[in-house]
Amino acid sequence: MTTILAVDGLSKSFGGVHAVQSVSLAVPQGMIFSVIGPNGAGKTTLINVLTGILPSSGGTVRFADRTITDAPAHVIAAAGMVRTFQNGRLFHRLTVIENVLVGAHHRLPQSVWSAITGGVAARRTAEIRSRARGLLETLGLIDDADRLVGALPYGRQRMVEIARALVSEPKLLLLDEPAAGLNSGEVERLREVLLGLRRDGLTILLVEHNMGLVMRVADRIAVIHFGEKIAEGTPAEVRGDPKVLEAYLGHGYRHAGD
Repeated sequence: MTTILAVDGLSKSFGGVHAVQSVSLAVPQGMIFSVIGPNGAGKTTLINVLTGILPSSGGTVRFADRTITDAPAHVIAAAGMVRTFQNGRLFHRLTVIENVLVGAHHRLPQSVWSAITGGVAARRTAEIRSRARGLLETLGLIDDADRLVGALPYGRQRMVEIARALVSEPKLLLLDEPAAGLNSGEVERLREVLLGLRRDGLTILLVEHNMGLVMRVADRIAVIHFGEKIAEGTPAEVRGDPKVLEAYLGHGYRHAGD
């Protein structure tokens, strides 16, 4: 099975605080790989280092057979690793379609000649706009295309973020807490979207607190606790791992029958 993202001994420290401690992951191409852990486990810090938002303190990252350790965020995005953010980064004074098109800025022609002639740039812009509208159709947002994104309910705004990430045609989509703040119906819609993306061949790295969602969509799960990876396996394997149960339930946890 091809590994699209290989993380080897990745670490990140803030002074004396070791937020991520020698984490290694191998994300298979075409699967949903989830990273879970209690609050403060270091999950978002891990994602920030992977995507160039923060520099690492050690270790290496290879993406699609290319070393990208500590590469700038825009270089990583252009290589095909695109992310969403836990707290959202939408432009509320822009429309839904305009927000989605922002995600494709690095796909637009940038040469002086194309800017002068307008031909290539115009064709490429039309292609991207068509793709953006197609994504809005797929995600159930096409009727909101020309509405200001700030007027949408929170759950639909999260779908706009996913559409914006997808418009650049990523090889790997990293989702940071996409179910945060969603109601049960919106979580179910998100589940359908994620499974549909996987069927289309997209690799997804999902960082999520909603265990019901994770257990129903993930092919493989890694568990982070105090910055360290303490377990990895299928949903069934992780669900029954004593170290995982202790991390979530506390040190008072004991095996049934002990």
